[in-house]
Amino acid sequence: MWGFASKEEIQQLEQNTKQSFASVRADTQNVYDWLNFLYRQNQELQQSIDAQNALLQRTMTPEQVRHIIDSHYSFEPILERVRAMENRIENIARLSGTVGNIERQQHDVFEQLKKLHSQVETLGNDRRQTHISREPGNVGNVTEPRLGTTSALAEKMVKMAVRNSKDMIKQSILNLIRMHGQVSGVALRESIVVEQGLCSKSSFYRMLEELEDSDEITVVDEGKEKRYFWSAARAKKHARDD
Repeated sequence: MWGFASKEEIQQLEQNTKQSFASVRADTQNVYDWLNFLYRQNQELQQSIDAQNALLQRTMTPEQVRHIIDSHYSFEPILERVRAMENRIENIARLSGTVGNIERQQHDVFEQLKKLHSQVETLGNDRRQTHISREPGNVGNVTEPRLGTTSALAEKMVKMAVRNSKDMIKQSILNLIRMHGQVSGVALRESIVVEQGLCSKSSFYRMLEELEDSDEITVVDEGKEKRYFWSAARAKKHARDD
């Protein structure tokens, strides 16, 4: 049950209510802004995927392979940011789902405020009645674009294109180590990056680090340089296969 309240208390309650629902509208607008931003990011991703997928439909030149690999390693941070934003948007969207309930509660609060005004007037309070006439605004139901499925498809296409190119370059590195038995990292870089032009130096060393954990090669640190040996166990296996 609502008791009697003074004019100042009613005005304070009105002010607090208005501020609360102004915050709700601001949060909802933020949801729209995030969704629009993520949609634009997804469109850019899709355009990039379409271009890279077109390259895979024909035999790729070393220059094309280099472009895909280098684009992948420079694109990874962007993909991480997009995934983080998607998670944040999902959280905001879940919060915005409570807006409808808040609007209904807002209407009830305003009705109770009107009753309080009436009670104050009935008691002979000569203070001016503050009439609440503004109805709750329609904040709107947030409809999230179906970005999750499209973004997942785009990311899958990127991974497919990159995986094919990376596998080809990694196999070239392994073939060089197997052919020579042992070879320095500098010599491998000279062949893959300079002579064949398959990727940039930074991308080459990233892939070389990924290969170091495999059982196909043994890595020996020689100070400023690393030397890569073809694994004896793997060598015997390949000899039997040959």
